[in-house]
Amino acid sequence: MTGSPPLIIRADADATMGTGHVMRCLALAGEWQAQGGKAVFAGKIAAPSLLERISNEGFDVVDVGRSFPDPADLELMLSLIKKSGTAGNQWVVVDGYHFTADYVGCLRAAGAMVLVIDDYVHHGQYQADLLLNQNFGSESLRYPVNPGAIILAGSKYVLLRSEFLREKRGDTEVPTVAGNILVTLGGADPDNFTLKVIEALDLLNLPELEVKIVIGSVNPYYNLIKKRMARVSFKGELLANVSNMAPLMTWADLALTAGGSTCWEFAFLGVPIIIFVVSENQRGVAAGLDAAEAGLNCAASRGMRTDTLAGKIKSLLYDKSRRQRMAQSGRKIVDGQGAMRVVRKMLLFSFRFRPAIEDDCRQLFEWANDPVIRNTSFHSEAIGWEEHQAWFESRRADEKCLLWIVEDQEGRPAGQLRFDIFGKKAVISISLSETARNKGLGSKVIKAACRLIFNNHRISQVKALVKEENRSSVVCFEKAGFIRSATEIMHGVPAVLMLLNK
Repeated sequence: MTGSPPLIIRADADATMGTGHVMRCLALAGEWQAQGGKAVFAGKIAAPSLLERISNEGFDVVDVGRSFPDPADLELMLSLIKKSGTAGNQWVVVDGYHFTADYVGCLRAAGAMVLVIDDYVHHGQYQADLLLNQNFGSESLRYPVNPGAIILAGSKYVLLRSEFLREKRGDTEVPTVAGNILVTLGGADPDNFTLKVIEALDLLNLPELEVKIVIGSVNPYYNLIKKRMARVSFKGELLANVSNMAPLMTWADLALTAGGSTCWEFAFLGVPIIIFVVSENQRGVAAGLDAAEAGLNCAASRGMRTDTLAGKIKSLLYDKSRRQRMAQSGRKIVDGQGAMRVVRKMLLFSFRFRPAIEDDCRQLFEWANDPVIRNTSFHSEAIGWEEHQAWFESRRADEKCLLWIVEDQEGRPAGQLRFDIFGKKAVISISLSETARNKGLGSKVIKAACRLIFNNHRISQVKALVKEENRSSVVCFEKAGFIRSATEIMHGVPAVLMLLNK
């Protein structure tokens, strides 16, 4: 990814929404960085400790000041995209339930490719190039997305940070009685559910229990929780602003956790969990893990009596066989390769344009005589070398012709794209190399190229002519936003006229 613009991650963290959006994006940024790229976080991040962590991991932070729907948010993001100076090579990650399809649509219209991270279908429409839902069972959800969007669904795409991947992950036997208990209910826990769990554990009156309570950097109830921990019946320790959760998780025989991204970390490490639904978007996670025997769903615990909750916790402390099943099931659900899979998908769509140079003549000649390309052309006969040389030089010399080479993220030629300009209109022609075909790249290249020509030239309409029998190319242009206009005869062959207006 040498020379590529940095990955822009748009996510917020505060006492209301918690830190989960930013934390899972850290996993994605880490993998992007491991692949040779750079990343910048743009957001309203309230916790100084979280800002410090992002910085320590090598990422810049841009403070958005006022978050969307304030128009200043979108203005800032558009300015960051504009700095990259290219279309088709700038990725933006958007993680947050308050970002609408219109917001994402504006980012895409500015030339960025956008990965949207979601947990449940809470919007009536989604705009994205890639849409990620990493939750177990999300494959069954039906997202209303724009044409051409690719959905990455299921726990094979779980984003795990490097500290978890480094932890030992063996198929160890769980203890007969769970004696080490970890409680972590999110970075914010605005309803102070942590206090209710502490009171339930206290009711058990088991002095041999060792309990570690972790509260997040934006939790406003630290003093209240600290005061309650001073008079519990178990061996308790209160921990705040923990920078590395992995050792604590592997220490635990049983964890009591909110139904967010932390569940996937416990599952990967094989730690049995009791799941509390502290926000509506966590219901699906809790239900799915319970059904897979990877956790105990306590979705109704918000209104549950403290003694009833204590009874549920106690029953699992002594149920070795159930905890063993949880550990084994969790390891099967999350294999730790999710971030790598997501980045690989993103890199499939990363490309850039450059003007054709003299050294490209031979490469274009070979592409032009590819049997697949000749079959889709209006002239199917093979092209001679001298004929090609003359065409190539004339195209490069013509000020009304833009002849571009499409390069992949490693700078390797992946195809050619040409605009022939007639006043305020242009005719587009494209061909991809054999290795770049059938990956969904064509429509992305066409869309990005049209954005560039609309933004940098006085072009109001782009026209494409496609053989009527070439159904895959017609679909490709439709995904790029072109509208079928009419059928014409080109060199005795029926052709579909397709139009894209600025």
